[in-house]
Amino acid sequence: MSGSTALGRFAVVGTIAEADAFCRATGVAPAATLPLTYPMRWLALPDIRAGLLDLASGAEAVLVHESQSFAYTHPLFVDQLYTLTVFARREAAPDRVILDGVVTDAAGVEQLRIETILRLIAAPTELAA
Repeated sequence: MSGSTALGRFAVVGTIAEADAFCRATGVAPAATLPLTYPMRWLALPDIRAGLLDLASGAEAVLVHESQSFAYTHPLFVDQLYTLTVFARREAAPDRVILDGVVTDAAGVEQLRIETILRLIAAPTELAA
């Protein structure tokens, strides 16, 4: 992706226990498929978080969730292994970081595209010091 930094390829899965806990927390009925917003959990993986912080470094700002979209071509199933490939880029006007993710199945077939936009907001004075 032009102008983007590859944050990596990650093996991801939504186990039955994790999916059930997510469903209880969000008021969604458990099913054989993962809830539509479940993949947002994968964006909190340590390597992805580290990449976000690198892109935001020097900004004296906090990352604030602006928007997120999930474009499915196929449902994701509980206990199914997938690959999440993530790219990130920083834009200056407005100052923000954008994550683009693609989830594929074991055969390499695209299942889902994710876009997450995080706005960089000036940190309160006590945090910026």
